[in-house]
This record gives sequence, structure tokens and C-alpha cells, in this order.
Amino acid sequence: MKLLIVRLSAMGDIVHALPLAQNARASGAGVGWLVERSYAGLLESAPCLDRLFLADTKRWRRHPFSSSCRRERR
Repeated sequence: MKLLIVRLSAMGDIVHALPLAQNARASGAGVGWLVERSYAGLLESAPCLDRLFLADTKRWRRHPFSSSCRRERR
């Protein structure tokens, strides 16, 4: 089973969701996390994550039609 946690930018929510990732990993699930780029430092060294996905939603909102933003959203 694979699990993707989506907590983009609320630092408290990110910290409070870490036990969920640890429990899922302990039960054998592969765990990924989608987080705002500015909060990536909180999760980069988390041993319970298989993959960390970074989003830059502020830039996406400022330049919604740029080719790089469209590519990242896909």
C-alpha cells in the first residue's frame, strides 16, 4: 500500500501529522509527502518517508499560465 500525505504549509499540521507517517511506515506502507517548498526542511531527514514532493503554490498563483508552472502542476 502507498500513502501520500498532503499538508502543504501549516507547520503545526505538518508536525502533528508526522506520527501518522511513522505508523503507516511501521505497518509496511510506502509513505510520500507533498509539502510547500519553504517547509521541506522539516521533512527532508524524516526516516519514515520514502519520497518528498515539493510544491511552490505561491509562485503558481503569481504566474498561473507560465510553462514551468503548468509542467510542475502535472
